[in-house]
Amino acid sequence: MNKFHYRVPYADTDNMGVVYYANYLIYFEIGRTELLRQIGYTYKEMEKKGLYFPNVIIIILHIMMT
Repeated sequence: MNKFHYRVPYADTDNMGVVYYANYLIYFEIGRTELLRQIGYTYKEMEKKGLYFPNVIIIILHIMMT
């Protein structure tokens, strides 16, 4: 498993300091880009080879913390 650290900007949170749900896909994309970078690949290299990495289906499950 690869890891990277990303500090969530205050502007991306709601009034309770929780990441606003509309930003989740942006964070998924950041994670995907970082994964490619860590394995030594870039989107540009993929596209030059005719390979694409589209999001076809996205399912986000919200788990309520108590």
